[in-house]
Amino acid sequence: MLITTHIAVTVWLGKGLGLQVPEMIVALAGGVLVDIDHLFKPGWRKTFLEFIKTGQRMNNQNHHSWIQELLPGLVVGSLIGLLINLTYPDIRWWILPLFQAIHIFLDYLMKNAHQPFVPFSKWGFRGFIPNNSKIELILSVLALGLLLI
Repeated sequence: MLITTHIAVTVWLGKGLGLQVPEMIVALAGGVLVDIDHLFKPGWRKTFLEFIKTGQRMNNQNHHSWIQELLPGLVVGSLIGLLINLTYPDIRWWILPLFQAIHIFLDYLMKNAHQPFVPFSKWGFRGFIPNNSKIELILSVLALGLLLI
C-alpha cells in the first residue's frame, strides 16, 4: 500500500482516538515507520534506484520482513509497546501494536504473498489489489480525503 495511505489512515484514526502528540508519534511509528524494514531487504535499493532513474513502476517483489506479518509483527509490536510504556507511562502500551496491525492489514490487501503465522506455518495468501494500480491510487486519495472530514 502507498505510504500516503498509511499516513492518512494513521493520522485519521489517531485523531479519532484523541491521541496526544507523544502517542501520535508512537502511532506513526507503528502505522508508517515500520516500512523502514524495506531498506534491509536484498534488492530493495536496486529496485528503488531503478524506479528513480527510469520512472518505471517498481516490480511486485515483496520487501517485507517478518515484522510486517501478523503474528511476529504483533508479538514484536506488543513487546516494544510495553517497553515504551515502562519508559514513558503516559504512552499506552497498545498504541504501537494497534497501528502496526492496521499497517499490516492495509498491506494484506495488496496482491503480494503474505504469511500471517510465519515462522510456525507456511500457510499464506495473496491480497486482491494489484501493486501500482489505479485501485491503489484511488484508495490512497480516499484515505487522504478522510483527513478533511
